[in-house]
Order: sequence, then C-alpha cells, then structure tokens
Amino acid sequence: MKLLLIEDDVSFRETLAYALKRRGCEILQAGDGAEALTVPAKGEALDGILLDMRLGSEDGMSLIPELKRRFPLSRLIVLTGYGSIPGV
Repeated sequence: MKLLLIEDDVSFRETLAYALKRRGCEILQAGDGAEALTVPAKGEALDGILLDMRLGSEDGMSLIPELKRRFPLSRLIVLTGYGSIPGV
C-alpha cells in the first residue's frame, strides 16, 4: 500500500511514517501543501492520503480538491489534533 502523508509536525510525521512502514506501507512524506503536490511523481498511483487539517498557517483542507483531482482513486483521511471540527 502506497500512502502520501502530509503533516507539518516533523516529529509526528516521522513517527507515524515509521509505524506505517513497519506495517508494510510505502510512505511518501510532505511537510506542506506545495511539497504535497510535488512529492508524488506525475501519474504515480497512491492508495491513500493522510492529510493534516492544519499545516502550520496553511489550511490543509484547501488541498482536498487538487489532491482528489490528481489522485481520484485514493482514499483520503484527514488528521486533526483538535477535539472537535467546526461544521461537522
């Protein structure tokens, strides 16, 4: 399973990537939105995307339309450290 992990907290990203690799996943990592759109090679298939809701001052949710356009068959999971998500 090939996953793209988009998370600005380096320590958490590396820890999660390590845990997923131990479970047999191939992990591509990105620390911000711009990197997330360049890390996977053009046309590269992804099984899933793990996206942090907040990437520093950037809104991770704003990446969803472009990620879904580029990887329409990928499952997308939004990560958040917040106790509740407004509007849900």
